[in-house]
Parts: sequence; structure tokens; C-alpha cells
Amino acid sequence: MHRFAMVLFMVLVAAVATAQIDVTISDLQQGLVEEGTLVTITDVTVTGALYNGVFVTELPVGPYAGIWVYLGNEHTALDGDVMTITGEYIEYYDLSEIDVGGSDDGAYEVTVTGGDLPEPYALDAATLYADPEPFESVAICIVDGMEVTEEPNDYGEWKAMVFESDLEIIFDDKFYDDSLVVLGECYGSACGILDYSFGNYKHLPYVDGLDIIDCTVGVEEHSFTSVKGLFQ
Repeated sequence: MHRFAMVLFMVLVAAVATAQIDVTISDLQQGLVEEGTLVTITDVTVTGALYNGVFVTELPVGPYAGIWVYLGNEHTALDGDVMTITGEYIEYYDLSEIDVGGSDDGAYEVTVTGGDLPEPYALDAATLYADPEPFESVAICIVDGMEVTEEPNDYGEWKAMVFESDLEIIFDDKFYDDSLVVLGECYGSACGILDYSFGNYKHLPYVDGLDIIDCTVGVEEHSFTSVKGLFQ
């Protein structure tokens, strides 16, 4: 009898430990959910699909609206998909993440396939880097002009300096072909996703997310026009 009671107690503890709760991305990104919790997010949109997972967002796109979801190397999710996702909420080297591919209870369902990408959240570099945490994994457009100051390194990362500022932006080639990057070229705006890895925030520009301009041309009007044109 005692042995049966102990087994029953252990089963109940295990059930509580794996209980799933419905949350929002904002809940996770603002620290309202304990790490290690099994969570479900519903009707989120893929803003960037990579070989091992996806960045997703709630709508409207904005602060605390995005998160990285690890799905594993054989997932079929596409940009623009609308998904419902269940997985373990973790902080992976300080990057908020929902782990589906490595969780026994993880699962995802695509409810709409390959829709339009939502319009990224537009802001200037000074606002972004004054407090980047709310924009981790969020689709953003940096609307400042900038010039490439360092060519891509062996990890596909390069740097650009915002015009008339000492703000330096690190770019990463997870979506963009870094062989196209030229030292000294200028961008009127940069649209993609803000990632965090190895202690730095990094901008992941979309394949068509860099508005390459003549460095001698004024950039303010050009920047806003190019951002709107990308997502109409």
C-alpha cells in the first residue's frame, strides 16, 4: 500500500511538472513565466524561417512581440506561416526561446501556410540600442542611414556605423548573402530581425532587407520610403 501511494505521488508530481499553460510571447519576454515551463503560443506568424527553427511574432509587431522557436533540423515551417506551438520555455545563453525540437512534449501546427510577412516595426538606431531587450527576436527596420565599416568575418558578421553617430551595428548573414557586402557601401535602412548571441545584439537582415544607396545622397526620406515599399 505504501509503495502504491509513493508511485501515485510520483506520477502526480510528474504530471504537475509537465503541465502545459497557454501564454503570450509578451508574457515570456517580460519574465512573467518561469523558465522550464511547458507553454503554448497560439496564432503566431513566422517572420523568419531558418534550417533549425523560426522567429515568430504576435500581431501587431512591436516591443516584446517576437521570440525564437527551436524546431529541429527537419521542420517544414515557412515564412508567413501562422502557427500554434507547444514547447519548453528556456533562456538559451540569455536568448529567450521555446524549445520544441528538444522537448518530449513539444509540437507545432501550421494553421495558415505561407502568408504575407507582417510589416516590421520601424525605429531609429538610437531608440533601439538605448534599450534593445524589448526588441529581441522582433522583426524591425532600422531607418537610419549607415555605412559598412568592417567586412564580413569568418562567421558571416559585419559592421556598419550610423551616419553622424558613433553607433555601430553588428550584422549577421543568417538570411542575407554576406558575399554581397562591400566595405564602404551605404544603407538607407536595414530590415530584418534582432538576434542575440555571444553577448551581442545582432541584426539579421532579410534577403532583400538592405536598402543600398549612394553614400552621397540624403537618407532620411529615402529610408522611410524604402521601408514602406518592402512590405506593401
